[in-house]
Amino acid sequence: MNITNAGVRGYNPTGVVIHNDAGSNGANAGFYNNWLPNHNPENGFAHVYIASDGRLQASDFSNMAWHCANSYGNANYASWEVCQSEGDLNQFLRNEQAVLDDVAKYMKQWGLTPNRDTVKLHQELSATSCPRRSVEVHGGTLESCRSYFITELNKRLTGQTSGTVAVNNTQTNTELEDDDLMKFTYTNGDKTTYYFNGEKVIALSHPDQLAIVRKTYKETTGKDLKNFDWKGSPIDIRFMQANGIDKPIIAKK
Repeated sequence: MNITNAGVRGYNPTGVVIHNDAGSNGANAGFYNNWLPNHNPENGFAHVYIASDGRLQASDFSNMAWHCANSYGNANYASWEVCQSEGDLNQFLRNEQAVLDDVAKYMKQWGLTPNRDTVKLHQELSATSCPRRSVEVHGGTLESCRSYFITELNKRLTGQTSGTVAVNNTQTNTELEDDDLMKFTYTNGDKTTYYFNGEKVIALSHPDQLAIVRKTYKETTGKDLKNFDWKGSPIDIRFMQANGIDKPIIAKK
């Protein structure tokens, strides 16, 4: 398959966009291989789809793609779909790690350094919640999710990645260490649980957010996320001051 309707780019991509497909467990690479030929390309398609059954290259990277409802992004950015994003959480996370492996491979080939200019989220390019589930499990904000992607891509490009998870009965690298970034939750007596994702403090606004953060951390590191009880003292304030944080971000409900 090679969808060419969006036109030829004529040069290497200058950045990448990681999408979530909003698909169920059945929306795997085989599904998209059958579905895309009967789908109007103008309604949207990405270059690559990665799911539990492997990788589908729907269009060569030399082509543009209608993937982000933004003319600059469509023309200049390569695009990946993390498939089955509304299905099983563990499978989604394995697919996401496989996407990050693939993105890192091509960023290296194109001489791109992962940063805020080269790694984009769909929702910053047009009005959408995509990549909704990635944002949800990686801190709850656009910036926390993008920071996670950038960190993971840089680890792969600098050879710092260790550990493996199974994707389609094969092994793919993923980072299972947490000593490079502090991540923990804490309470301070105001009935709110706060999550520090290594960069920002996020005030969690729904019990499901805490459950997802803990589950994701456990699944990816094999460890329990630490929680600190800082009631009756200004430790949380001093911690934020020491890390240059003005105030917590309120997670969306």
